Amino acid sequence: MTPHISPEEMVKLRELAKSDPHALIPSKGYKSKQEEEFHEYNSTHDKLAYHPYHVSAAFFLQDAYMSLLMNIHKIRAPTMMVLGGKDLTVCNEESLAIHQGLQNEDKQLIVFEDKDHFSMFLDGDYQMIQHVTLDFVLSKI
Repeated sequence: MTPHISPEEMVKLRELAKSDPHALIPSKGYKSKQEEEFHEYNSTHDKLAYHPYHVSAAFFLQDAYMSLLMNIHKIRAPTMMVLGGKDLTVCNEESLAIHQGLQNEDKQLIVFEDKDHFSMFLDGDYQMIQHVTLDFVLSKI
């Protein structure tokens, strides 16, 4: 969910953020050469790409994630999570941990093993995700 930043790097980045919150962080810690190349390509070709992170965005994401983990026991609303098995943008292990940490009984996890993070934008995949989402929501009415 957040770029992989060591504690030592975090101290340096917090100092950098004071002088330039829009400075860029090169992301590190990719699981494979393919993932590294994917993010490098996205960073240079896709203006909406998540990588590289701005320092301020990285801290925002990290703080939001930590807040979620500390408050997950408070979530009582019906919750559905949809994951793509080939997602290189979101860490599915972290997402699964969040799902398991939910205390509410009314939760559902759907994993599309052959899909990635951006499948919701593709014709066919969009309709499939819309269908399972509507099924979940309508079952609550």
